This record gives sequence, C-alpha cells and structure tokens, in this order.
Amino acid sequence: MALKDMWWLLRSEAPSGTATSAPPTPHLAQHDSVAFSRDMLPRTSRTFALNTPLLPRPLDDIVAKAYLLCRVADTIEDEAALTASVRADLLRELGALVALPPNWRERSATLADRACRLLRHDTDHDQVRLVAGLPILLDDLAARPRPVHELVRTCVQDMTAGMADTLLQRQSQPDRTPGLRDLDEVLDYCDIVAGTVGVMLTGLFAWHSGCAATALPALEPRAAAFGRALQLVNILKDVRADLDAGRCWLPRSVLAECGIDNPEQLRDPAMITRSRDVLRRMIAAGHRELVLAVEYIQALPTSDAAVRRFCVAPLLMAVLTLGKLWTNQEVFGPQPVKIGRRAVKTALFVTRVSAARPAVLGSVFAVLRRRLPAPLPVESEQADICRASTARGVAGS
Repeated sequence: MALKDMWWLLRSEAPSGTATSAPPTPHLAQHDSVAFSRDMLPRTSRTFALNTPLLPRPLDDIVAKAYLLCRVADTIEDEAALTASVRADLLRELGALVALPPNWRERSATLADRACRLLRHDTDHDQVRLVAGLPILLDDLAARPRPVHELVRTCVQDMTAGMADTLLQRQSQPDRTPGLRDLDEVLDYCDIVAGTVGVMLTGLFAWHSGCAATALPALEPRAAAFGRALQLVNILKDVRADLDAGRCWLPRSVLAECGIDNPEQLRDPAMITRSRDVLRRMIAAGHRELVLAVEYIQALPTSDAAVRRFCVAPLLMAVLTLGKLWTNQEVFGPQPVKIGRRAVKTALFVTRVSAARPAVLGSVFAVLRRRLPAPLPVESEQADICRASTARGVAGS
C-alpha cells in the first residue's frame, strides 16, 4: 500500500472518549470479518491502523484480528467502574474462549452481551462495538491454521491471566495506593500487556517466513522488549488521562524518590520540577527498552522488508513521542501529548526508505535518541534481554 493510500487511516480516525446514547449491546450483523477488522482497527488504534497494512497477506489480517482481540481485553481491564473481581472474571472467560472450547460460539455471544451491558454508557462507542464483535473475531480465529491459533491463544491467555492477577493484587493492597510498586513491577506489567504481543508477533513472522524462522535465536530474547518499549511510551503519554480515569501505572518507588507522595501531585503545577524528574527517570527506562527493540528489528532478515517496515514505523513514532514528551513544558499537563500528522507522515516515509537498510536505520535511531535522557544502565545486557524468557515466562509460553 502506498503512503498516500495509508494516510486516510489517520485522517479518518474517530475521536476518542466521545459519549454516546447507543444501547449497551450494539447489534452487529455477521458480516465479513475482514470488513469488521478494517472498520474497527482505525477506530481503536492510531498506530496499528497505520502499520498493519504494511504487512504481506495473510499476515496483515491475522495480526489485525489478534490485535483487536487484545483490545477487547484492554477495554475490559480499563473499565474502572467495574470491580476488580468482575473484570477479572470477564478477562478469564475471554482467555478460556480463545482456546475455542466446544461451546465457544454460545459462550462468546454470552460474554460479549454481558460485557457490553456492564460497560458504562460513557464508554467510547467504538470500544463497545469491538467487544460486541468478539464472536466475529473468534470465528475468524477458528478458521486459521493451527500454528496461528496457538500463537494467538497463548498471547491472549497470558495477557488476560496477567491482567486479572494484576487487578486482584492491586485490589488487595491495604492502602489501595495508586501506581505499581517499582520499575520492575512496571516492566512486569508491560510484559503482560505488550511483551506477550511481541512474542506472538515473532512467532507469526517465523510461521510466515522461513528467513524469519532462521533468525529466531536472535529475535526471541528481544521479542518482549519490543512490546515493552512501545507500552512504556503509551504509559508516559497517557499519565494525565489515566489519572483522570483513576488509574496510574507509574512506579511508587520512583515517585517517592522524586518527592511525590501521591500520583495526584503530578497534576499540581507547583510540583512540576519533581514531576519532570519522574519523567526523566521513566524516559530513561523506556530508552533502555528502545535500544533492545532496535536490536530486535535489526535481527529481522532484510529479505522480510515488509515485516521490518511494520516494526520500524511504530518504534519511530515512539521515539518521536518520547522526544516530544521530554520537551513538553507542562510535563504531565492536561493537554495530551502526541506527535502531529506531519511527524507521522515523515515517520512513514523514513520507514519506507530505511527499514531494509540496517546501517541507515541504525543511524536514524541514533540521531533521534540523542535528544532523550541517557538510557538506564544495566548490569548485563544478556541478563536484560532475557527478562522475557526467565522470571516472567513470556517468551516460553
């Protein structure tokens, strides 16, 4: 797909957070699943709507459906109006359904109806429509080759189980203090919600391409870091929106070290110096993951140029977003921080001309990273890249 043809996706993205008077459970016709994913992807994701069309067929549609299943889980997890136990129950049922048990059609319709009725009336209507379309997504998954089904199943099951456990653990904290304990716990959470996706994508690339399969020894240890890097950027750009929604994914230890007693203080203009110190430390953590993510891309065979473009585009946009966050004078101010359309267009152009040229790509990332705080040091690079294959158990799932 040409750059000019992809650009309409960004222009046509629906506004987020718009209240709607639509009924709790939208009635979706059992139409073509490809049409459903093409309709929902730009409505539920800015980045994936831009880079998924870069993939070759049938990988593009497989990845789109897998991503939308993960977005169903994310919608349930984010519904703060529901108790942790209710959300955990919904997430575990979703995890059970992606295994496609004998009665999955009836159960998926029941789950979609129940989840839609539990979602608040001010929940974004597109998110509700996506949840209502769960049976469509599972019907498509059932038609995929067994290796594809197993990769998607493992990803969604690991994700939903981890989300459910995290919700219940946070609920059990005596003081219910917002935020996660420390940076390791933040990275654990990033493994759950995004490292799992990096591992799944790596498996799908290897299933689709013999060249990618031969590169697995270099790809697998860095696969989760690719997802973690993107998730850390999402966490940082959404800090204010999450606080407004009653959530916080920042580490309490870092907040305390910077003189922040409660995440709510991040909204206080009088605390901007301390907030900027928090931001500096978190960008440094994200920078370390970005280094590994670049190594992941460079390990992809240059013969799989489309796959490399798919991975390069969101990572370029992530680095640009970190740069804009770091230069934002309001730090965690009320206005959302995101790169503009011109920057997105430039990132897509740079992706097209450099993705299959490792030396050029390395230079591009090196230049962009100079504007960021230095990455956190690690005692051992090998220990760091093996996070996902040891204690967190993501890559071996």
